[in-house]
Amino acid sequence: MAWDVVKDPTIRAVATQIAQKCGGLLVLVVTVASALRNRSTLHAWKYALRCLKRFDKERLTEKVHSTLEWSYYQLHDEELKPLFLLCGITRRNYIFPGDLLKYTMGLGLFKNVNTLEEARNALHSLVEKLKDSCMLLDGFDNTCVRMHDLVRDVIVISIAFRDQRILSIAYGDELKERPNIDFIKNYPLISFPSCNIPTLPEALECGELKMFFLWSNDDSLEILYKFFEQMKNLEVLDLNNLCIPSLPPSLQFLTNLQTLCLDLCMLGDIALLVQLRNLEILSLLESQVKQQPEGIGQLSRLRLLNLSSFSEIEVISPNVISSLKD
Repeated sequence: MAWDVVKDPTIRAVATQIAQKCGGLLVLVVTVASALRNRSTLHAWKYALRCLKRFDKERLTEKVHSTLEWSYYQLHDEELKPLFLLCGITRRNYIFPGDLLKYTMGLGLFKNVNTLEEARNALHSLVEKLKDSCMLLDGFDNTCVRMHDLVRDVIVISIAFRDQRILSIAYGDELKERPNIDFIKNYPLISFPSCNIPTLPEALECGELKMFFLWSNDDSLEILYKFFEQMKNLEVLDLNNLCIPSLPPSLQFLTNLQTLCLDLCMLGDIALLVQLRNLEILSLLESQVKQQPEGIGQLSRLRLLNLSSFSEIEVISPNVISSLKD
């Protein structure tokens, strides 16, 4: 897994000790070896061994988490770590590059990228790097990638929540009570994937929030009209599997919103969309909506409009498609 560097006898001796520290667990052997793949000096290998020795007295579960966390911190590209965290907090079994593209563009993750094609190329390049480091795995076809459950747990529990102030519950978990407003108001990223949640607060006072992801298991979950009033810095909003008779008026306060995904939703009046003048990505994937709102062509910054799969849209206003920037 570490390639030819371990053919050096001095490095091979240290590599053997590092492998032993992995306790025969394949996920640890693979991720640690991949993290050291490009380290050709003995000093780097000895330092890695020293780091792993610190975990000797930990219980097995703690040792696994500490070792995987160490592997994460070996990702030196400044764009790899936030992309990897995005993969972890969506908490799905499969991770689709199309979703990552919508999130990364909305959050401005890629620097010096001007077009959708450039962003897509940058994304696929970084995903390949994560696969090379074994932090991501191939999916069962070429449309997606996936993450080992242990790796995902470490990302969400040990890193995203503790270090990066990212709030994400486990995929499919049930919240017995509505989210505590005081607890979550200082998080820049919040992810509730495929969750059972009784009710949402009337409003969330989240001035620092950049991304909000909600996939509800109950399409009757209601978003009240003031819900978005205190989210003025929100850049990415992804709402899945909801019934939204009309968009809440507070949506117009999201003046910094770059990406809006209303996928798998039953949508009624969505005329308010035309107020989101900075919107660059709009996705209505597999949603039921018969007509996009009049004036959507006024969204002059729009780069991507996703109406694919089973959307019931019947009319697209003139000049909307030709106005897309990319």
